[in-house]
Amino acid sequence: LAAHGTAAMVIKGAAHILDLYTDALPRLVSDLDLIIKPESLEAGAAALADLGLEPEAWNSPEDALLQAREGPGLRFLGPDRIPVDLQTHLPGIGRDIALEEAWRESRASGLSGRGPCLKSGGLLLLDPMHELLLAAAHLGQHLQPPLEPSPKWVTDMLLMVHRRVSGRPPRLGPPVEGETFAAKLAQIEPRELI
Repeated sequence: LAAHGTAAMVIKGAAHILDLYTDALPRLVSDLDLIIKPESLEAGAAALADLGLEPEAWNSPEDALLQAREGPGLRFLGPDRIPVDLQTHLPGIGRDIALEEAWRESRASGLSGRGPCLKSGGLLLLDPMHELLLAAAHLGQHLQPPLEPSPKWVTDMLLMVHRRVSGRPPRLGPPVEGETFAAKLAQIEPRELI
């Protein structure tokens, strides 16, 4: 993306891996979620095409770009690659709420040692409070049937709060066992996590 002069904010799972998790505390992701500015959509799509990713099939390329601008985003697929979701707004949050502020408050992803990470191009992270707002909105969307929440989203939010309160990595304990999300959640004592 930086080679195409396109700044992108990495959000949700991949952002949490860069910002919250350690080697001792891994997190799995099923896709890579990126926010880019609407005026950079074509350049972002070209950058992903250069990596061998193609937009999920739509009626036309114009329809695909419209889906990324106005809808939930545009999914790019490629052989032996995780899907990349390209979006122009914060999913689950009102269209323009906090978006300009999120861009202003964004910060380097920590990948700057691997290449340029500038406001004009590269991967950025949301400010911690915007990331917590987004995580809460995402969890809220998945609390609505027929969707189900994932325990990793609650863990993400707890790690965000822990980092904010303590400024240090979490203490690792035994894994939480259970058949359902509710059973696992019932075993967690929030005060032990902060």
